[in-house]
Amino acid sequence: MEKLFSKELIPITLILAAILIKSLSRAYARHEFGILLIYFTLYISAIVIASLTFWRGAWILFLSGIAMGFLFEFFGTRTGLPFGLYYYQELRPQVLGVALFVPIAWGTFLFLSYLTARSLVSGFKAIVMASTLMVVLDLAMDPIMTSWKAWVWVTKTKINWYGIPWTNYLGWFTVSLLSLLLYRFLAGKDDLREIKALKFVPALYLLEIFIFHALATPRVSEPTLYALLIAFLAIAVGWMIGFLSDRMKTR
Repeated sequence: MEKLFSKELIPITLILAAILIKSLSRAYARHEFGILLIYFTLYISAIVIASLTFWRGAWILFLSGIAMGFLFEFFGTRTGLPFGLYYYQELRPQVLGVALFVPIAWGTFLFLSYLTARSLVSGFKAIVMASTLMVVLDLAMDPIMTSWKAWVWVTKTKINWYGIPWTNYLGWFTVSLLSLLLYRFLAGKDDLREIKALKFVPALYLLEIFIFHALATPRVSEPTLYALLIAFLAIAVGWMIGFLSDRMKTR
């Protein structure tokens, strides 16, 4: 029987701590380096411990997200592909024109999104769902970051999400999907064990988006609220798909 404070719960606890750190300081909203450093350090610690306890491939997924995130952010700011054309403004420090924390965010959010998806479904369905959850995260995050002038969008489209071009979200889905396919290729197989602690992960995903909403200024509180509602819907759909898949297997 799994103990209440088993090793498998440590990564979940560290993710919760990271989210709470973000929620406790408005300084994060001003891109304070120290708060971001603590936030991502806790997430990375969760990934390391997960790789040592119940998911050896966790670090491969994390690094795949960082590598693909950096690659596409690097080319995205220069060519407009696949997100649309934009440039960094206030977000520092930068490496080769890419804000340092952005590729790390790709890796950490991919870790959280895939854990959430795997707690509900498996196989290729988990890859598609995790990519979708990444898009939902950015529905909350991008309006906030643009309002803070972390980056500025040059591309304008008639169909947009509060000023963010629709191409950005197609790009997020594509890069997330490619990152997860790279992970599966490098890892050889998905060795994530279905531990009981996974049942808490969807709540952490929702909490992450809720904190984005809590930190949002009034001007961007509406898109973050809608993103939270969409996140609830996405997880409900994922749960239903997983439930129906399990029922079909038992027949």
